[in-house]
Amino acid sequence: MRKIFIVTASGPEAFGHYQDTIKRKRSLGEIARFISSDENKILNNIYHGKEFAVWGATPTSGNTSTWTKMDQGDYVVFYQQGNLILIGEVAYKLKSKELAFFLWGGNKQGETWENIYFIINEKEIKVPVEIFNQYLAYRSNFTPQGFGAVESERQKEFEVKYGDFYGLMLRINEGKGDEIQEIGKQISEQKIEIFDEPHDKEPTEHDEMQWLLIRLGKASGNDVWIPRNDQGKVYKGNTFRDFILKEFEPGLDIPKPVENIDCVWRYGFQIMSAFEIEHSTAIYSGILRLADLKTLAPNSNYPLIIVAPKDVKYRVSEQVKRPTFSNPYLKLREAIKFLSYERIRELDQKFSDTPYGLTTDMVLNTAEVINNNH
Repeated sequence: MRKIFIVTASGPEAFGHYQDTIKRKRSLGEIARFISSDENKILNNIYHGKEFAVWGATPTSGNTSTWTKMDQGDYVVFYQQGNLILIGEVAYKLKSKELAFFLWGGNKQGETWENIYFIINEKEIKVPVEIFNQYLAYRSNFTPQGFGAVESERQKEFEVKYGDFYGLMLRINEGKGDEIQEIGKQISEQKIEIFDEPHDKEPTEHDEMQWLLIRLGKASGNDVWIPRNDQGKVYKGNTFRDFILKEFEPGLDIPKPVENIDCVWRYGFQIMSAFEIEHSTAIYSGILRLADLKTLAPNSNYPLIIVAPKDVKYRVSEQVKRPTFSNPYLKLREAIKFLSYERIRELDQKFSDTPYGLTTDMVLNTAEVINNNH
């Protein structure tokens, strides 16, 4: 279970620090002289050379106790003036007075914020604390103070009911609170129809698409995962396992079935996108796997993308309209996008000789909304 930590960023001092190291990202080049070569390597592997947000806590007994409990992948939310203003994940932590003085100086007591933690996948939000209290079963007038953690029992109850905390906060921030699903009740009611699908195998083209998605994912700064059974594949001399995560490490908010999706992009501990490559006649299998994933994680926000030749987009649209997939719980018409083989080849050709400049959004924004009329 990923723990949830709450940080208050009120007052002139905290506001200044927020501007210095959350709003203004920092780079490894800036802090290299304050950390060891091993720490530098770890952080570079996490951020893939990108700039990062960083925060710290003074070494009071309470702060140190809370900081010690932090693990990679835990959630951290910042509170300010009645609202949650940022959500992210803990990427790494270290204790360093020298680095803290460089980043933030010291306070009036001569202390500095030496219990340091690096943040990844941070998103600015504006979620009233009353809504947070409602979902985490706090009293309505609860106000976060200092640096603390959500009690484990309270969080367990939340996850059984809603699953993905990060996705839920983003949905509320986007004004989609009315779409939030209670997992246990809906999963018990949801029935996925299983089709006996005839296969028109085209392993070479499937392997090509899988390889190009691996390469595009890496070029855009993500970690990449493909199913274990596919990791030994070779395409044009490239063995897939040499370019992907060794282990996926799914959490309660990342359902285990995601490990069987054809290609998954991940940054930090968040899924950036899940791709299913369709190379069969019936178009069912990929949609079914994405439907299963959506059923288990209805409050997740990452894009679900069907990859197929452009001339079958209409058939994908027709399948998504089936009652099994178009029910109000799954809402696959809204969740699934389409990315053609042809567009993937164009992107790969454009960036194969220029590995820098490609971003995740540049790829995902080329995916098309499935038009239900054609």
